[in-house]
Amino acid sequence: MKPKNLLTLPAIFALFSLPAVGDVITPVGATSTTGIGGTDPRDDIAQAINSSGLVDVSDPSSELDDTHTSGFGTDYWMSENGSPAAGGEVLEFDLGSPFDVNGLYYWAYNRTADRSMRTFDISYSTDGGTTFTTPVSAASLGMADWTIGLSTNTVSTVESRSFNTTLAGVTNIRFSNLQNYGSTSYYTLAEIRFEGTVPAAGTVDADTSTVEASPSAVLADGTSASTITVTLKDASGVPVGSEDVTLANTSGPGTPTISPSATQTTDATGVATFTVSSNTVGTEVFTATSSTDSVTVTQTASVDFQSPVVDAGNSSVSASPTSVPANDVSTSTVTVMLRNGGGLVLPGKLVSLAGDGENDVTPAGTATTDANGEATFTVKSGTAGLETFTATSEAVTITATAGVDFSEVPSGGYITPTGATSTSTVGSPRTIDKAIDGSGLTDVLDPSSVLDDSHAYDTSAYWLSASTAVSAGDEELTFNLGGSFDVDKVYYWTYERDGDRNLRTFDISFSTDGGGTFSTPVPAASLNMADWAIGGNDRAPSFARTATFDTLSGITHIRFSNLQNHGDPSYFALYELRFGGPPVPALITDFQAEGAAGTINQAAKTITVEVPFGTDLSNLAPTFTLSSGDCIPASGSPPSPTFAVQNPATYTVTDTATDPDTVNTYTVTVTVGPEPPPTLVIDLGAGTTIEAGEFISGGPIGLPLPTTLPTGSILRSIAFNDVTLTATDSGSDGNYASDLTVLLGPPGTAGGDFSLAVTSVGANQDFGVVGDTLVWSGGNDGIGTSLTETKTDADWTGDIDLATTALFLGNGYRGFGWETPQGGTWTGTITLTYDDVGTGTSYAGWSGGAAAEDDTNGDGVANAVAYALGAADVNENAIGLLPAFDNSDPANFVFTFDRSDAAETDASTTITVEYGTDLSGWTAAPNAGDGVTVDDSGASVGGLTPVVVTIPKTVATDGKLFARLKVAVSP
Repeated sequence: MKPKNLLTLPAIFALFSLPAVGDVITPVGATSTTGIGGTDPRDDIAQAINSSGLVDVSDPSSELDDTHTSGFGTDYWMSENGSPAAGGEVLEFDLGSPFDVNGLYYWAYNRTADRSMRTFDISYSTDGGTTFTTPVSAASLGMADWTIGLSTNTVSTVESRSFNTTLAGVTNIRFSNLQNYGSTSYYTLAEIRFEGTVPAAGTVDADTSTVEASPSAVLADGTSASTITVTLKDASGVPVGSEDVTLANTSGPGTPTISPSATQTTDATGVATFTVSSNTVGTEVFTATSSTDSVTVTQTASVDFQSPVVDAGNSSVSASPTSVPANDVSTSTVTVMLRNGGGLVLPGKLVSLAGDGENDVTPAGTATTDANGEATFTVKSGTAGLETFTATSEAVTITATAGVDFSEVPSGGYITPTGATSTSTVGSPRTIDKAIDGSGLTDVLDPSSVLDDSHAYDTSAYWLSASTAVSAGDEELTFNLGGSFDVDKVYYWTYERDGDRNLRTFDISFSTDGGGTFSTPVPAASLNMADWAIGGNDRAPSFARTATFDTLSGITHIRFSNLQNHGDPSYFALYELRFGGPPVPALITDFQAEGAAGTINQAAKTITVEVPFGTDLSNLAPTFTLSSGDCIPASGSPPSPTFAVQNPATYTVTDTATDPDTVNTYTVTVTVGPEPPPTLVIDLGAGTTIEAGEFISGGPIGLPLPTTLPTGSILRSIAFNDVTLTATDSGSDGNYASDLTVLLGPPGTAGGDFSLAVTSVGANQDFGVVGDTLVWSGGNDGIGTSLTETKTDADWTGDIDLATTALFLGNGYRGFGWETPQGGTWTGTITLTYDDVGTGTSYAGWSGGAAAEDDTNGDGVANAVAYALGAADVNENAIGLLPAFDNSDPANFVFTFDRSDAAETDASTTITVEYGTDLSGWTAAPNAGDGVTVDDSGASVGGLTPVVVTIPKTVATDGKLFARLKVAVSP
């Protein structure tokens, strides 16, 4: 077995110029027990091994010639310990694998005060850092005093130190009890490397070698991959390089792809890597074998290939910020993170986002999740209120939702902060609160004139600071606006005093999240406020100065920092300060027409309203309310042209007084509601007696029908109140107590097919004999379908309820009569209710009588199926309405179609999705046992509801699966 070397040939050439002989060893990890604290990058000992302290690391062969400059900030490590007690400072370096170490290379941090390591002890580990030898004095290794002390910031080059002895099989090196050169309590380290050789490796050992997968779980989408790292070592833990190794899948449900599929050769560190991917859900086990030494590594690596299907519960939807002004400008970012059932993120998925109110979502369609499984949208609204946003991906609606509070936009103009703080002050009573409490204003009783209020000198009515020329951040004034505002100006009342003690130069930063975070400070110069040039030398009253800048949206806090004053004394002062916002654009806030309220979408600037049937659109003059300004046409006036000529109409709102540059144009659409179902009640009056054969009021009652019948509505109710029907015996064939004839259409014309329910309520029924039968019959001239109820008492008191509905077909007159074998009387109320079905939502009305199994228009789609898929009638070509098939999901077959809401609610129609592995046996969906789902939870649009049928591909047998849409219509 040949010894393995860490460096390439050019790197070995570079070492010949150095006094030490061996390979450069770069640690793979580093830790320190102390640092300078906080989040300062110099607190990270990893800075000493990551090459950031070297000028040029692009050429590995010249690494030891690289120099270090004294860059300040992120290119070195620093400690605050000057002379720690034993163990008070420990630096530990992980070499990554065993080495024979005989020296080190060190780049000092060049800084005044000689802040470099000086004296220390060394201990080392040969077992991966579990145990360390008793510390070896640096003196015994020729390193007691490095004498590397620099007192300039010049470039440093590598310093090398050789040990007096070689430390064999070292995996970790530890420095402890360090001191520095200078008097300050700091010492630093720019970069460090070690020098040594890799021990000659023996035969591959099955137990010390490793096989590891990262990540251990990936998506079973055929693309996502886990990296399998095989590290071959001998029994002593020395990496075995130049060794051929293969990787095999030894168990699991699928056949994962291993790349590369051929033999790999380990590098100098004994490492060979592979990637694995799969389309099959399940856990796969991978085994590595050294083909050179014929050794199978004991350790195996498992990869859990998980379903790439979106899981509604594991996915998330969040908004930031959660509150923005409802100004149709300010936005919140909604982030959707998709995860599967195992919690893995899902990249490359299409996501849609919808709110439950009037809002604008960008993008309006779908966004694609990135490598982190995230898709982002921006949302805004012109309507105040809490809106909930819901995300959907692959027909899965995410359980979590995001709420955004679109806050009412305050009126433009004057904004008084509700709180203020300062990092310095001269003390009470001249605190920063004095700058916003109105005490510095002469007259604050009239808010409308506050910006004209003057300020007169008052020793207790202003804020004063003792800072004059501060460093960045040494003076900060923070104002809480008490809400979310759009801000575009500052109003400022100066402190008039000898010495020009006023604000002069400053920077501005702002917060949109309640003061939690502030933007990177915006220089006041960019806001036309770099130098206010407000300096006065007397105590005369001052008036408000105004500084205007570009609008900042959704602001909750404003901060001024790094302030200076105009004069020589170390003071600057502030009497009063206010902020201003741009005026709110004039809007239509409510809309009414013929008693109906319009729906206003402020984001899209649209208004829709439905007026009652019969409304004259040529004279329609809606009324509405404006937030401000004027509108053409005015409230209560019809548009020109009228809605009868141009619908939709345009309404233009402007506010020339406060916001002349903004014009809001609304598109108003008016629709006319359907004709309401008419009701006709005929009351003959109490005590009316109708003899046998007598027509009501001397003849038929005419009930004209409209040309188009409203779908599924009850059109006519006819009540005969307190009517006495008297029967006389006319022979053994029975008696007609009364023949009540009702005309449901003009004479001689079809009245439409209809159903009839007869209900009578009354008393004093005398049928004469037990078992008499009460019959209401209907049809032309009283001949046709009958509704029958048998009474078992000769003298019966109670209700007659012929609740069963019957379908009457034909035209012309419809006659209804009551008969009994014996003469008798009845007094009570009779109600006949007519419900047209000729143009209703049933299959019979839709088809015009065509058979369900027929294909009337010859498009290849049966009438019943076309009905279920939402075809307008039997003549519409329904080919384009048939279910769509999607095979892109690796785990499922997906079928989608739109289902007619009318057909779904039609009692005569049954719609079923069926599937099977052949054409003889069918199973109705959904089927929990097979994991089949039918999702019809989507919103209905235009009377059609989207249906998504998902069938796992595991249901297929021998690669075959059949599915069909079955529609059955009962007679």
